[in-house]
Amino acid sequence: MLTTVQIDPDLLENARRSRTGEEAVNEAIREYVQRQKQLDALRYFGTFDFDPEYDYKKERKRR
Repeated sequence: MLTTVQIDPDLLENARRSRTGEEAVNEAIREYVQRQKQLDALRYFGTFDFDPEYDYKKERKRR
């Protein structure tokens, strides 16, 4: 998809040290999406009950 955006030239120059502008933008978008997924996962910490009897190794063998 072709999209025109205004990018700070200094930021783009720092990001382009070893890649093209397109690669730098794609990598930045990938990193942004990954970070959003991490933040979404953090919302669930503390919302599940912890079972001290749970043995993940035993469950792995059941499969």
